Amino acid sequence: MGEKIDKGWLIEIATDEGAKWLQHDFRFKADPHNAIRFSRKSDAEAVMAWGLGGIECVATEHTWSDK
Repeated sequence: MGEKIDKGWLIEIATDEGAKWLQHDFRFKADPHNAIRFSRKSDAEAVMAWGLGGIECVATEHTWSDK
């Protein structure tokens, strides 16, 4: 059986320590594996438009492998 690849969109900010991603507790942390994953870019952008306290962020596409 082949490698399973999952794709999703994360909400990302740039910090002095590097990139951080929006987690389920609505805090930005450095672990992309525990970030909220959106299946469509438009869904991530809708959350960003809804409001994240004026934080400048961007929707970025990510992939995860089961290997």
